[in-house]
Amino acid sequence: MHKTGGPFYWGKKLGISYSAVCQWKQVPSKRVVEVEHITGIPREELRPDIFLKERIER
Repeated sequence: MHKTGGPFYWGKKLGISYSAVCQWKQVPSKRVVEVEHITGIPREELRPDIFLKERIER
């Protein structure tokens, strides 16, 4: 997140607090689609632990 604007930027974009973003170790699963939409980074890259597994299971 710091490489793409930092916690103040992301908090404002997502309508959440700066401190909430600071607690992220990775993008929370409920925020992945929003972050994907804003950044253009595919959800499979943001959270491969969730989305690559789903793709394989289909």
